[in-house]
Amino acid sequence: EKLKSWGFNAVRVPLGYWTVTGSTCEDPFVGPALEHVDRVVNLADKHGFQVVLDLHGNPGGESGEKPCGHANTSWEESSWRKDEALHVLECLAKRFAGRRCVAGLQVCNEPHGACNISALCDWYERAIDVIRRAGMLPDQTAVILPVYWYDRLGEFLQCWVSRGNILRHEHVVLDLHLYQCFGTGWESLSHHDHLEVAARHGAILQSLPAAMVGEWSLARPAQVLATDGMELEFAKAQIDSYASSSHGWFFWNFRDQVDHWDLDTCFERRWMEHPLSAKDDSQPPARTRAPGCFP
Repeated sequence: EKLKSWGFNAVRVPLGYWTVTGSTCEDPFVGPALEHVDRVVNLADKHGFQVVLDLHGNPGGESGEKPCGHANTSWEESSWRKDEALHVLECLAKRFAGRRCVAGLQVCNEPHGACNISALCDWYERAIDVIRRAGMLPDQTAVILPVYWYDRLGEFLQCWVSRGNILRHEHVVLDLHLYQCFGTGWESLSHHDHLEVAARHGAILQSLPAAMVGEWSLARPAQVLATDGMELEFAKAQIDSYASSSHGWFFWNFRDQVDHWDLDTCFERRWMEHPLSAKDDSQPPARTRAPGCFP
């Protein structure tokens, strides 16, 4: 009810593979725990929300970073157990196919920047086929493919388009995570520079056939010295920009120990206003919305 009062209509649910199949290969996880995913989906159905199921932690990890479940300093691309991940995606697709509120299934979270793009496209193609054969049809559910970091977008698109995949696969959405805090390059930007970056991101999103912003936050380097008013301006700039994406956006996170990542704190401190809306929501959408969208 709180999320609805703030203007939200969808939730992205990150889950590790062990939630579906239990832990394998002596990974230090406990599972399965699909009853909790069922509960979330049922609650979403009850309250009129849409759900994106996000396989946030693939078997072996799509990287060696903590979001995959635990840090692995010896990770390499061959550590990612991709065949096993396809089985997990098949299980999820079979279980939730036909559920009206399940608007998307995301195949992984943030593949390591060193992953070979051609091999990644190979696996994405296989994942799409597995999900569709398992009963999640294009007129009901989006298959979501992360492009991470987003500075690899051009490289990814060149490979993906050259294979004819834009026309071959229906209702496939690219996921971008648009943070403005990781890396030293952000430390030299002023508040207004950050606003301009957000605007440029909007232009990129508008150019893509189907995209969503799967993660963003209000986090910036401390050098910005932002006032509450500047935080609100930064939030509005991003919300206006991400309205250009065909499949909307998700703030990371609902709960976090750090203020700029914690949704409740952002509203409490009035860095974000509710109900949420883009700069001008009286205009028709810039593109036709496919079924199962979550703007």
